[in-house]
Amino acid sequence: AARIQEVEDISAEEAEKRVRDDDKQRLDYFQTYYKVNWSNPAVYDLCVSTARLDSSTVVELIKTAHGKFVQT
Repeated sequence: AARIQEVEDISAEEAEKRVRDDDKQRLDYFQTYYKVNWSNPAVYDLCVSTARLDSSTVVELIKTAHGKFVQT
């Protein structure tokens, strides 16, 4: 929520509400169309915390992972 608050110049309360609303929409979407819980990390091949890594590192991780998936 802190990143949204900073980027969109909104209050902490507004940012937290936005995150909760977005999470609810995502949950509903994945439940409806895929019958999975989107917050379960086992659903994904790769999970990356963008709060802890800069964008260039994230890009390199994704590229490396993609290369490994394509090889198999």
